[in-house]
Amino acid sequence: MEMSKLPKGLRCFEVPGCTGKILQGGADAVRPVRGDVQVIVNCARRSGDSKVESGPGQDVYWLPMTEANMQEASRRYLQEYGPRLVEALRSGKVIAVHCQEGVHRSVEFAKQLQSFASHGELAEACPSKLESLQEAGEEEEEEEC
Repeated sequence: MEMSKLPKGLRCFEVPGCTGKILQGGADAVRPVRGDVQVIVNCARRSGDSKVESGPGQDVYWLPMTEANMQEASRRYLQEYGPRLVEALRSGKVIAVHCQEGVHRSVEFAKQLQSFASHGELAEACPSKLESLQEAGEEEEEEEC
């Protein structure tokens, strides 16, 4: 997968000191690159318990959360799964973080994962870049990675 030309709707978060990358978007945006990622994080809009399914060459994290609890849920999941995800990034793996629309839950989790991997601590709750752009009525620019 050529990281400099991501499919529409995907964004890339780089982490200093890691050779892996975090891709973030909606479920449809992630679908074309699924075969090129080693870890999928599904920020599912549902309740229930989190789980990890491991298959040949790919781990899938099912992390239920809602828009109302996404900041706290992301912090809680990173306390549990963060070290494994950071190790994946350090070993060069590509992590795709998605939710259905790719606007709220996956943005929050990807932002907090990037902060956790960069600084070794969980991010404080703050408005995401996307929310700030939406409030200002601006279009989000495509990012290259």
